[in-house]
Amino acid sequence: MAFSTRRTAARWSSIGDQIMPVALHPRLVAAARMDPTLAYMIQNGLPLTREQWMSLNWPDGPPKPWCIEHEMEVPEFWRDPDKVEAEEE
Repeated sequence: MAFSTRRTAARWSSIGDQIMPVALHPRLVAAARMDPTLAYMIQNGLPLTREQWMSLNWPDGPPKPWCIEHEMEVPEFWRDPDKVEAEEE
């Protein structure tokens, strides 16, 4: 899947019956260049949340136990070291 920065400069948000463009943070756009899942989320108007990203990467649920190795796969701005359950094996 190709990723175009032009398409990520803004996305559309619906408030009531109005549709308005929403500018994406430059850090998010830069991260999407390196992360195909994040790019897919932006291009398809999916919620930009850690939970959505994880459900796309692990449709059957995240690995158990959740190790630092798994946490490091999460985009930097969604990383949460408190969620790590075990040391790397």
